[in-house]
Amino acid sequence: MQHNAEEVLATKPVHTRSNNNDGSTGPNTSPTATFHHHRAGLILRDTAIYCAAEHYGLPEALKRLALRKQGLRTGIAVEVILRSARFAYEHTPESEDQLRARYLAMIIRSRAVFKASGTMQLEMERGHPFFFDLFVALCNHVDDLEGRVAVAEVGL
Repeated sequence: MQHNAEEVLATKPVHTRSNNNDGSTGPNTSPTATFHHHRAGLILRDTAIYCAAEHYGLPEALKRLALRKQGLRTGIAVEVILRSARFAYEHTPESEDQLRARYLAMIIRSRAVFKASGTMQLEMERGHPFFFDLFVALCNHVDDLEGRVAVAEVGL
C-alpha cells in the first residue's frame, strides 16, 4: 500500500501518562513516546519512524534505532500498542519481519495484560491480518514450550 509523506509523517505531539507515583516520567515513558497521527490516532513514534524509513528507503541504521528505542518503552496502553501494530502492518510490506515480529513478541510476553483487555477482544473481532500472525506466533511459542518440557522430562 503506497502512502504519501503527509500520511506517514503527519504528527501532533501527545504526552503519555506517567507510571511513576511522583508524576514524573521515567526513561522509558518519555512524553514523546507517542504522537497523534491524523489517520491512525495515537501511535508509537518509533513505529512511525520505522515505517517512514521503510517507505522512503532510508538507511537500515534508522530502522534499527527505531526498533531499539521501541524495545525500551514501557507503560504504553494496550490501545496504543494495538493501534501502532495496525499502523505497522498497513505501512510495511508483507515481507517485513522485524517490526511486525516485535509487536507479536511484545504481545506474547505481556499476554496477561492483553488477555484481560476488553480492547484486545474488540480488536480481534474486527479481524485485522495482524491477529492471524499473532495466532501463528502464539502456536509456535506453545510448541517451543512443549519441546522444552519434553526435553526436560527426558533428562530426568
